[in-house]
Amino acid sequence: MSVESINIALLTEGWTRFSLMSSLKGMFARAKERGIELFVTQFCSFGEAAREAVFNQGEYSVYNLVDTSYFDAIILDVSDMPNSEIDTRIFPLIRKANIPILALDSKFPGIHSFGQNNKKSIEEMVDHLYNKHKVRSFAFFGGPSANFEANARARAYADSLARFDLSLIDNPIYAGNFEYDSGFRNMEKLINEREGKLPGAIVCANDRIAIGALEAAKKHGYKCPEDFRITGFDNYGQAERYSPQITTVGIDRFQAGKKMIDVACDLIEGKDVPEFTYIDGEMVYRESCGCGSEAALDYRKYAMDSVLSDFKNDYKVNRMTSLIANLSLLNNFEGYFKTLADYPYFKEVESVLVSVDKGLFRPGTSSFSSKRVPIDREVVALYFKNGQQEHVDSIKEVKKRQVKDCKNKVAFVSALHFGKDVVGYIIVRENSDKILLPDFVDARSRFIFQAESLYRTMKYSELSKTLSELYNNDQLTGIHNRIFFDEEMVPAFDRLVKKKKRCAVFFIDADNFKNINDTYGHNRGDLILKTIAKTIDKNLPDSGDTCRFGGDEFVAYFPVADDDEAYAYAKKVEKALLEKDISVSIGVAFSENGTSLSEIVNNADKEMYKIKFKKYGDRRRNH
Repeated sequence: MSVESINIALLTEGWTRFSLMSSLKGMFARAKERGIELFVTQFCSFGEAAREAVFNQGEYSVYNLVDTSYFDAIILDVSDMPNSEIDTRIFPLIRKANIPILALDSKFPGIHSFGQNNKKSIEEMVDHLYNKHKVRSFAFFGGPSANFEANARARAYADSLARFDLSLIDNPIYAGNFEYDSGFRNMEKLINEREGKLPGAIVCANDRIAIGALEAAKKHGYKCPEDFRITGFDNYGQAERYSPQITTVGIDRFQAGKKMIDVACDLIEGKDVPEFTYIDGEMVYRESCGCGSEAALDYRKYAMDSVLSDFKNDYKVNRMTSLIANLSLLNNFEGYFKTLADYPYFKEVESVLVSVDKGLFRPGTSSFSSKRVPIDREVVALYFKNGQQEHVDSIKEVKKRQVKDCKNKVAFVSALHFGKDVVGYIIVRENSDKILLPDFVDARSRFIFQAESLYRTMKYSELSKTLSELYNNDQLTGIHNRIFFDEEMVPAFDRLVKKKKRCAVFFIDADNFKNINDTYGHNRGDLILKTIAKTIDKNLPDSGDTCRFGGDEFVAYFPVADDDEAYAYAKKVEKALLEKDISVSIGVAFSENGTSLSEIVNNADKEMYKIKFKKYGDRRRNH
C-alpha cells in the first residue's frame, strides 16, 4: 500500500523535545520529498512532574480530544509526563487505537519507539574522556529516575564504566532532574562528600545540569577544565554560549523529523519496522572537556543579536503588559474576548479558534468538567481567519473550517483550564512553512491566569449579590425586608428629603388576614401576601422602594410632584387587588422637614387604621 496523504496526531508534553518547530519542518520536508500530503494536529500540554497535580490534570485534558478514528498514525512525545498521567491518559488511548503509534524517546508495551542513540553517544563521550584526556575517575549527574531517556543515559554510563573496569561505587551516579538547580545541588553534594577532591570528569545528562554544576564549582573556586572536566547533552544554545563552552551531544532535529515520517509511512504501509529506530547524535567537543572551542564564537555578532533580540522582546513584553492591563479592568467575558481580539498574534497566523464552555459567561450557573467541555455547551468565543476576525455562531461550522483544506498544514490544540476544570480550547492552524506558535505559548498562561482571575471575581460578585439578596429580601414575597428598610430605605429617603423632594409614604395592611389564615390555611395566606407584594412593587415608580414591614404589613415610598400622585397610586393598587378578591387598607402620609421616615411611617399607619375603622368599625383592624 502506497501512502499518498497522512493525517498525524502528535501528542506533545512541553516544547523542548522532538516537537520543536525544526522537527515539524523536517516532517513536512520529507513528506514533500515523498510526494505525500501531510496534516499534523499537535495536541499540546504544558504540565510537568514538578507542577501540582490539579494543574496537570487540566493541562493533560487536551488528550481527551484525540479521536483515533480520524488519524492515520499517532506520534507520542510524552516522556516527560508523570507516570500517573501516562497511566490515566496515554495507556487508554493506546489500547483503543487501531492505528500505528510511534513513541519518541520512551517505551510502551507493543509500541514502536524512535529516538536518539543515547547509549552510543554516552559511550563515545566516556571513551573520549578516558582515552583522549586520560580521565580515570568519574561521576554522573542524571535526570529524573522515571524518565526513559534519563535512564538510558545512566545505564550507558554504567556500561561504559564496566568496559574500563571502573566501579559505580567509586564513580557514582547522582540522581536529579533535567534542570539547572539539579546540577548545582549535586555538585555541592559531591564536593562535601569528597571533601573537595573532585573526580577527573563529570558526565551530565543534559547541558542545563552541566551549567548548574559549573556554577556551583565556581562558587568554591574550582576551574574547568583545569581542576575537572565536564560534559553535557542535547546541544541547546546555552552550551555554546557558556564559558567555558560545554562539550555535548547534538542531534539534527530537522533530520529527525524526516526520519519520523519515514517510520510512520512504513508503519502505515504495514512494513516490518524495528522495535526501536535510532538516530545518532553528533559529538561536539569543546572547552569543558579540554578540547578547546569547536569554533571561535563571534561574540560581537552574538552581542548584536542579543541587542536586537532584546528590542523584540521588549516590544512583545510591552505589548503583552498593555493587553493584560486592559484585561484586568474588565468585569465580564464579552469584554474580555473583545479585548483579547486586539492581540496581534491572532492576525499573523492562518486561523485561531478559541472555544469555551458557555458557563464561563455566567459564573456559578453550571459546573465545569474535568475531562472536556460538553459539546452542547461549547461556544465560539473568538475566531480569526487570515488576519480577519469572523463572527460564527456554530461551533460545528467553525471546527469544519479548521480541518478543511488541510494539506501541508499543522494545527496546534491546547486546553484552557482553571486547575482541573476544563473551560475551553485554543486551536491555532498554520502553513507548514510559517510556524509562529512559540509567540502564543509565551502568552497563553497569562491569558488563562487573567481569565481565571476574572471568572473568580465574577463568581464572588454573583455570590455576594445572592447573599445580599438573601439578607435584604423577604424569602416569601421576594421584595425587600425590614433589615433593608432600616439599612437602605431610611438613608435613601433622607437623601431625597435633603434634596427638597416631597415624598409620599404608604402603609399597606391586608384586611381580615387572620380570619383568612384561620379559615383557608396558611397556603392561602401566603399566596395573598405574595400577590400584595407583587402588586405594590409592580405599580411603584422607578424612583420609589418598598418592603414587607412585618406580618401582613407593607411600606412603600416615592417622590411626588403633587399629593394626587400618591392617592392615585393607592387607588390603583387597591383596585388591582380587589380584582383578585384581595382587600387591603392603605394609609398615606407625606415627608416633612425634620421628621424621620419612621415617624412618617407611624403617621401613615394611623391613616391606614382610620380607613380600616371606616370599613369595619372598631374591631382592632380585623387582622
